[in-house]
Amino acid sequence: MNWNRAKTILIFLFLFTDLFLLANMLSTYKSATISTEIIKSTAEILNANNIKIDVSAIPNKSLPAPYAEAENVISDYDSFSVAFLGDNAAKTGDYSYESKTGAISFSGDSFNYKAAAFSISSDADEKNAQETAIRFLKDKGFDLSSAKIETSKISSGFLITFENYANSLPVFNSHVSVEISGNSVSAAYGIWFNALDTRGQDNELKSVTSALIDFIPEAGGEAIEISGLELGYTVPESTSYHKSAVLVPVWRISEASGRQHFPDARTPE
Repeated sequence: MNWNRAKTILIFLFLFTDLFLLANMLSTYKSATISTEIIKSTAEILNANNIKIDVSAIPNKSLPAPYAEAENVISDYDSFSVAFLGDNAAKTGDYSYESKTGAISFSGDSFNYKAAAFSISSDADEKNAQETAIRFLKDKGFDLSSAKIETSKISSGFLITFENYANSLPVFNSHVSVEISGNSVSAAYGIWFNALDTRGQDNELKSVTSALIDFIPEAGGEAIEISGLELGYTVPESTSYHKSAVLVPVWRISEASGRQHFPDARTPE
């Protein structure tokens, strides 16, 4: 057997394999990048339809949004009430519970907890307030490993807000707020889904320019100004209770007026 000839063939095979992989990478990069011309044309079409947008607000790269599932931190209303109020929690209505320590009520996927008593202390500081809120929620089963936390001062102490994330993307309608008065929790409310550790294939998504063009009929000819665009997920129909949910990729289209829209980012099948 001619080993020199065999080695030459192997070298060419490896070379062609590398070139093939490089071509695939370049193809993927190209498909994930939106040209300046397309962005400019999209802005012109929107402006012609009474929708003002600056070209700099349109991202020129498409981010992936992998298939994602999540589990409601509220396994059921009864158990969740006990976690907040203790074993003596008593049902006071179809969706409300009370005990000596406080009260909690539910609406679909959301909860609203109020403590019966709490202290107010001028010695409380932001760091301790945040630690108290984190400890309080973790004890109730909240997975905060991917959460982004914001703290603001309120009259009774501090407001700690946790924004939920999955696959590094925001879950727009999954967030919870905790009010800290002194060194204790005075209130907690919101919607929270713990992301499951299952990173699936990327969803087939529209480009942001396609999503913006599709948004024109929704605007209904009304004069609006788009101030922001962000890709993320939502929990569908959070006004109804979901024990678990498939997270839906959406574009958050923010208006300068403060209104927000969440059109489905997926390509129709």
